[in-house]
Amino acid sequence: MKSYKIFAQFLGGNWGGHVEMWEFENLADCEKFFNRVMQSDYTTKLYPEFASLVVPATYSISVWNPVE
Repeated sequence: MKSYKIFAQFLGGNWGGHVEMWEFENLADCEKFFNRVMQSDYTTKLYPEFASLVVPATYSISVWNPVE
């Protein structure tokens, strides 16, 4: 992972929500990272607890390209 940031949303969209940004060098690095996460204790122990706190239909994953 190249960088990780979390932001609180104050204007527009899902006000009061949070946006997580995970930056990877390429999609292969992203796939490797998430494969490791899926095999960790996080997936079996912490993720179910996290998922129970998320309002249905407010969680999404998007792939963005940098604008240079």
